[in-house]
Amino acid sequence: MIAMTVETDSSLNASQEMDDAKRGENLLPWNVNFGNFPTILAIAGAASIAFSYVYDFGFFFRLGVSFSVAPTTIVDHLQSWLVWLPFVFTLCVLILLLHLAIGATIPDSPHAAESENCSNSSFKTPFLRVLLYTLVGIAGIVAGVFSEFTHALVIGVIAAYAWVVLISFLYVRHGTSRYRLTRLVLVLAVLPPIVCLAAGLGYQNAHLKMQENESTHRVHKVVAGNESDVAFEDVRIVRVFEKWMLFLDDEDNVVWLNLNQVARLAALV
Repeated sequence: MIAMTVETDSSLNASQEMDDAKRGENLLPWNVNFGNFPTILAIAGAASIAFSYVYDFGFFFRLGVSFSVAPTTIVDHLQSWLVWLPFVFTLCVLILLLHLAIGATIPDSPHAAESENCSNSSFKTPFLRVLLYTLVGIAGIVAGVFSEFTHALVIGVIAAYAWVVLISFLYVRHGTSRYRLTRLVLVLAVLPPIVCLAAGLGYQNAHLKMQENESTHRVHKVVAGNESDVAFEDVRIVRVFEKWMLFLDDEDNVVWLNLNQVARLAALV
């Protein structure tokens, strides 16, 4: 009888060790490892294309230019996706790390700490967890209101953060068996926050362009070569596209000028 009891206890201990080992294999978010790097890079590339397009949407919105009537092409909006790719890839990694950090605070998740101190922590109380994330959001709002950032960028950052928290709670709580890396889950986790940040950042940069003046930034003189030359004095060039130049004149009016009509362009010091 004693031998059977010892054997049973040994089997239970071995089974427990195997379960712990399996749980240890899932400590990274959605089993993110070097084998999944091509998938993450591919999703970052797609997110970079979306970022480039949505960035221009926010940019034009701040200038008061309708995105649908702007004389630009899809190529104009997507040609900068390679420029954005390192930045967007970094955002993807940071978002996944944030998912991991949030998942580590959720009880019964693959990322929850197994130590007794953590299991007995009052942070497991739902009210305290919600309070923490709420305080972080409020701190972001206060920091944005009293900073030079536009409200659009602040809203974009807060929306991205809220989405990360929401997705973390929805997927981490399901446990190890369902908490697996799938392309759909990864896209849902990464793409919406990046879109929010892109719109806010585009709006912010357009706002900074509109705040420029001749005392702090270089202005230009643009001469359009038509039947009679038309000169635009003290203009601030905002963007140059494949066929068009977008600038603000001395009265802050948005002017589109076909590059074929530009006869001379001079920088005024």
